[in-house]
Amino acid sequence: SDLVSPATVNRKLAFLRSVVRAAAHEWQWFKDPPKIKLLPGERQRERYLTPNEVQRLVRALPHPYNHMAMFAVSTGLRQGNVLGLRWFQVDLANRCIRFPDRVMKNGRPFAIALSETAASVIGAFIGKNDEYVFAKDDGSRVQQVPSKMWAAALKRAGLNDLRWHDLRHTWASLMRQSGMGLDDLQELGGWESPLMVRRYAHLSVDHLREKASRLDGILGGSTNPAQSPHP
Repeated sequence: SDLVSPATVNRKLAFLRSVVRAAAHEWQWFKDPPKIKLLPGERQRERYLTPNEVQRLVRALPHPYNHMAMFAVSTGLRQGNVLGLRWFQVDLANRCIRFPDRVMKNGRPFAIALSETAASVIGAFIGKNDEYVFAKDDGSRVQQVPSKMWAAALKRAGLNDLRWHDLRHTWASLMRQSGMGLDDLQELGGWESPLMVRRYAHLSVDHLREKASRLDGILGGSTNPAQSPHP
């Protein structure tokens, strides 16, 4: 068959969308870039790490990628925002980071509050590079995550089928499992549409437990058939 899968089409559309957004927000060739929607029907990737797996990954990664991975899991930031993080965006005194619209995927300015873990990671890189936060020991900027290094670290950690972007999914899943509502998760993660966070809805049912227990009052007491009197 000459037909291609929705996943293949969406990868092409996603690339085209990134180029259009860069032309509008970074290169300022035009304003108001057109919206390019992806095809429906593609199954969303659901790959999350447990806290133990996060620690295994961090221990397996060399410096400075181990710190960057912990930072990504602690903030939910995309790889591009981590690699491109500059010191002028960081406010350690108020423990926050501000992103101008030109560096955000949705083209809107964005700010996040830093956890103690995320702030301590940034603090370890003070003085390494005058412009960029994440730098190597020689002071040069980290521009990419080498694929061979990443694959070798996954093998050492005993992990498979893991992409850097899954660290963002891990952050979202851990926040959701801690009891965070979907609205707050959407705001903290900078998602433009609530549909993007619905994939995490099933990871916590605490908010439904009280509603489910209302049935106890309707049924009246024990619902165990073994404890019910015989007619």
